[in-house]
Amino acid sequence: MRASIAATFATLLLAAAPRPVAGSPQISPQSPSSVSSRTPAEPKFSDDGRLEIAAVYAPSSVEIDGVLDDPLWREAAPVTGFVQAEPDEGSAATERTHVWVAFDESYLYVAAYCYDENPSGVVITDIRRDFRRENQDGFEVILDTFGDRRNGYLFATNAAGGRADQQVTNEGREVNASWDSPWIARTQRVHDGWTVEMAIPFRSLRFRKGGEQIWGINFSRRIRRK
Repeated sequence: MRASIAATFATLLLAAAPRPVAGSPQISPQSPSSVSSRTPAEPKFSDDGRLEIAAVYAPSSVEIDGVLDDPLWREAAPVTGFVQAEPDEGSAATERTHVWVAFDESYLYVAAYCYDENPSGVVITDIRRDFRRENQDGFEVILDTFGDRRNGYLFATNAAGGRADQQVTNEGREVNASWDSPWIARTQRVHDGWTVEMAIPFRSLRFRKGGEQIWGINFSRRIRRK
């Protein structure tokens, strides 16, 4: 099966919060007005070579509709620089992808702009819950909430807003496809690709309580026709 898969691997920083809510990590605000408008930030890397991302605090509610018109996304700097995982590992991605990460006391938010030079070629084959991800175009987020590279949670969507989620343990050797979270995904088809917004509730994840949170996070985009 032929497909181009682009990915980026990073550490995600959630810093300590002013008014914590029971069941959510303690996080502190980082004003989105302090970063350049839709301009990729100068990349920072951890000692082990992974990209470092600081999630932006959402001072007001985020409307999850797949339309990236919320001030949060307009003003925050996107994550870019995806490279291929397949078929040409390490080569530049065949299409551009921009990703933003934010949070409030209840949710982790992820938005993505999946640019495509031929948007009519985007492949959608299934919109059922826990669809087969390998058969179509899609965007995925993997959260390593303990930062141990052993366990995590996968959240995937396609251009039609289908949802698939899994719990991964034992360094990816064990996958619980029946695990379900009450998360939200909305998408929109646009003239130069498709866009995604996700809202993942903290209450559905396990992580260390209190203080600064440093998680692992992976983004992956599959382009089926390539």
